[in-house]
Amino acid sequence: MITAVVLIDIVGFVAILAVCGGMLFLANRIEPHWVAKDQRRFLTTAHELDQFGLPMGRRLEVRVHVDPDDNSLLIRRRSMVRGGSGIWLVHAKSPKPPKGREVYILKNVSGTTGSTDVTRMALRFPTRSRMLPRMDELLAATGEGASRRSARPAEESEPRANTVDDQDRSDDESTTPT
Repeated sequence: MITAVVLIDIVGFVAILAVCGGMLFLANRIEPHWVAKDQRRFLTTAHELDQFGLPMGRRLEVRVHVDPDDNSLLIRRRSMVRGGSGIWLVHAKSPKPPKGREVYILKNVSGTTGSTDVTRMALRFPTRSRMLPRMDELLAATGEGASRRSARPAEESEPRANTVDDQDRSDDESTTPT
């Protein structure tokens, strides 16, 4: 009789541990995501990146506000211990994101983040997020391609003006007798 009670206690304890382990596993797989109807505020997960583009630490849950005037993102961490906020610009989009996700790389413009070393951050979105078209617009406005387009010299974008030699040739043609 005593061995049956001990066996039941052991099986019950193992079952409780298995359920707790499964809940912990599922809690770590879930990534929170919410988007406001006006697409100016959203909640998602982010990962701080080091100077080589490798993730540092754990994924963080962040609240983001999109500033429509200058196409920047105000990011605030949802943490009591290591809070922080800063202004970020969308810099690039990951060419090979994880399955079921889209990843955007952000560049820190100003503000404080929890640690001063962080200059880049990766924002993760589900592939069916309503925020993806807006993030693509921000990328087009502030990303690597936009900085290349704006860095083009003014001479290349304007039509070539007549030079002194062109004017001399046109004067010669107009003064030749017919």
